[in-house]
Amino acid sequence: MRLKFVPISSEKVRDLQNGGLDFYGNLPIKLISDGGGIPCRHCLEDIAEGDGYLALAFGPFADQHAYAEVGPIFVHSKKCHAYSGKVIPTSFLTREHYIMRAYSKRTKAIIYGSGKRVGSDKITVEAHKLFEKMDTDFIHLRSASYTCFACRVERDEE
Repeated sequence: MRLKFVPISSEKVRDLQNGGLDFYGNLPIKLISDGGGIPCRHCLEDIAEGDGYLALAFGPFADQHAYAEVGPIFVHSKKCHAYSGKVIPTSFLTREHYIMRAYSKRTKAIIYGSGKRVGSDKITVEAHKLFEKMDTDFIHLRSASYTCFACRVERDEE
């Protein structure tokens, strides 16, 4: 089975870059990167020193429910291309750990027992294990340090 690493949608990012509001109805905060490993959740690359970015509240679910967490993320303030790779983004490998959680096809809730802290070098192996569970629909990766949404992991059906 192949995996795909899915960033936040280009539609959502373009809206934010054009003055759209974050999850809480606030304008994103405009900042300049110091080059200190600030991850864009659209291109899934670190934002280069001197480049502008937006800090905002983001919820990765279309609807609100008990498992629909909201947290801070960053995106480039100017257009960047959505990550479309079939392998783990190289920028993820520069960080030590991530939180990984599988979500149920049936209920869209977290599958209990799936939540774990994994080393960046183990993400692919652990994702395959979670997809072996029949009810796993998708996986969320989050920063282990700040719990920010990193990306969604899906089966690559193509």
